[in-house]
Amino acid sequence: MRWIRGLSIRTRITLGTLAIALVVSAVAGLLLQLRVEAIVHETTVQLLDDDSAPFEAAIRKSPVDPQLEAGEGQLVAVVDPSGKTALSNLPDSLQDIYTKLKQFHRSPRAVSNDGKQYLVTNERVRTDAGKWNVIVARSLEPGDLVVNQLRLTLLTGALALFLVFGIASWILSGAALRPVSRMRRQAELLDREGRPSGESLPVGPARDELAALAATLNDFLARNRQTMDRERQMISDASHELRTPLAILSAQLDEAVSDARDENDVRRPVERAQATARRLSRLATNLLELSQLEAGTGSSTSPWSELSLETAAAIDRARTLGQPRRVLVDFEISEANPDSAYPVAAPTFGRLIDNLLANAIIASPERSTVRLDLSETANGLALVVTDEGPGMPDAFMPIAFDRFTRPDDARQRNGGGSGLGLAIVAAIVTASRGAIALRNTLPGLEVSVQIPRA
Repeated sequence: MRWIRGLSIRTRITLGTLAIALVVSAVAGLLLQLRVEAIVHETTVQLLDDDSAPFEAAIRKSPVDPQLEAGEGQLVAVVDPSGKTALSNLPDSLQDIYTKLKQFHRSPRAVSNDGKQYLVTNERVRTDAGKWNVIVARSLEPGDLVVNQLRLTLLTGALALFLVFGIASWILSGAALRPVSRMRRQAELLDREGRPSGESLPVGPARDELAALAATLNDFLARNRQTMDRERQMISDASHELRTPLAILSAQLDEAVSDARDENDVRRPVERAQATARRLSRLATNLLELSQLEAGTGSSTSPWSELSLETAAAIDRARTLGQPRRVLVDFEISEANPDSAYPVAAPTFGRLIDNLLANAIIASPERSTVRLDLSETANGLALVVTDEGPGMPDAFMPIAFDRFTRPDDARQRNGGGSGLGLAIVAAIVTASRGAIALRNTLPGLEVSVQIPRA
């Protein structure tokens, strides 16, 4: 059957339709033939009864000397009680088995002799004079001729129907698959000509499987285009972000080479160049991490115990970060079911907390407090980080999780990163099938994260 799978869909549909038509026509033809044969047999039996009835009536009317006369087309033999043949016009082929015919009684029997077929019945008529035998016969050749003619007609009709079914199936399957051909040609154009992102595959008016396929492919194309657009935007943003620190690094190195008069003159620009290189390294690391998160790599499941331990470690790191500006990091980790598991790796969850706490510390004034609350609710894990900074402009919140976006306000007065921190947080939450929200608390900003159970 492997060769069938190598055929086109249109050819397979046509062959399948022809196979079904062949089976249906064969079964229907056989049933019709059997029914016609039964009708012919019943008709012949009825004719035998009609042929026998006048002779039976004549014998009952005059048992000693009945008036017997065979009509045209009748094959009959009448035997009196003494065994003498009172009347017979049976053909010679039946005369040879005359004795055998007299043994029949009522039920018609098919008799074959000298290549000829007959249906014979023997009616025994009991009278006061004794038992008479009325033997009547009918040739089966007319019925066989009708059946053979019917068989030929059925065969011819089946072949014609078979041909019509094949042509109709080929035409209809071609019409049914025509939208697929249009979709294929449209897809080739999209691939070859680089059509704009608004282009899509045609969806027919009918709500059938092809329309569902086209809609599914359009959704796939839309997601693919969004991914490509994000990657193009990421490359563009990364090029823009890298251009400035690379230019600064080049200028600092040129300064170290050209203006150096002693060791101190060299050290200062080299130290600034090292800081710029570290910024570039962090930027490259963040871009790589963000790319891996959006690609869905490295996903796993962690129990509550591991996530709470990672949270405590992240708080220790944040306290070290807040010491120079005396920003206090307070926290509360509620009790929870230690067997609860969540679709996020513990190190990845720690990275999420690092970014949120770092942003909060940078935005907070000196001698202020940043607070973290981690708890388990009916909906899953709940993480809330609040600070006492200036908050975030309402107009900026819808794009706060985009790459390389930074608010031009007081939240950046103490310096800022590359604008990838919240983008990484959003990518981690999305990969964990969770949700994230921002809310100004006046003063300060509250970031809420919800992650469902695994």
